[in-house]
Amino acid sequence: MNQLGIFLGLMMVTQVSFSSWVLAADSVANPLRKVIVKPVAAKMFQLPNGAAMDLSADLDVMFNTELTSNSHLSPSEFNTRPACHIEVQAAISTLELDINEYGIKVGFNPSGPMSTSGPTLGGNVTVKGGLIAMDFRVSECDNLECHSIAAASESHATSSTQLNFGLNLGMITIGPNLIHNTELGGILRAIMDKGIKDLINKPEMQGLIWQATIIAINPDGTFLIDAGERDRLKDDQQFTVLTKLASPGSVCGSYQSIGYAHTSRVDNVSSTLKLDGAVARPLNVGDVVMIRTNPEMMP
Repeated sequence: MNQLGIFLGLMMVTQVSFSSWVLAADSVANPLRKVIVKPVAAKMFQLPNGAAMDLSADLDVMFNTELTSNSHLSPSEFNTRPACHIEVQAAISTLELDINEYGIKVGFNPSGPMSTSGPTLGGNVTVKGGLIAMDFRVSECDNLECHSIAAASESHATSSTQLNFGLNLGMITIGPNLIHNTELGGILRAIMDKGIKDLINKPEMQGLIWQATIIAINPDGTFLIDAGERDRLKDDQQFTVLTKLASPGSVCGSYQSIGYAHTSRVDNVSSTLKLDGAVARPLNVGDVVMIRTNPEMMP
């Protein structure tokens, strides 16, 4: 065979292998998970004009918005907190704003609020430098016992923002003024955006707990589950079929695999699945499906 023939042959093999890999990767589901979002942790601090800054309420709204927009995690409210659930937490570990023209630092760090023993200021000043850093974490909880699944840390520097903006201390008397009437709000949003994206791209997040319940079994052997397009399921995604076992002391429970299946039709609130091979026992309504994170390579 000449060199051109060898080259074309290699290209064909490479193309088939790459297509198979993409197909297998696309077959891993990444459904929407309902999560409990904890309040964003941040310390109160004082500005040089004497105003006490409490950013907590605005931070909570911002974080919930960014989480909804940039991830498969859906902030949800429950009348009673489910014993088996996912928690998402964010915290500002450091918020230091340098007002260099007066040699003042305002904000807080892990040790507590910065000292405000300098001069009282009430006019326009410029923040130039400092540090804003945030931590993010996702945990799975079984009753009151939670264990961390993935974590990320970001700062204004890693989110490609700069601390260089003006403050009119005569107009800033409460936390919302500082968030919405200065560039601080945009900087915090950028840090949250980067932190959430880094968090959800962690390999550990692929196995984050999710399940749907079998609600009907059809005569042709296919079966229906109570999740669909609104849960971001797609056709030809692969799942493990399981039965729940007795598990004293665990609210989330233990499960045993009885087979594999893939989505053959996805509707708004439900999906039809087809079995892939034999099952350990006949399916029952009430059995569950979970994400199959290691689907076999397609031929």
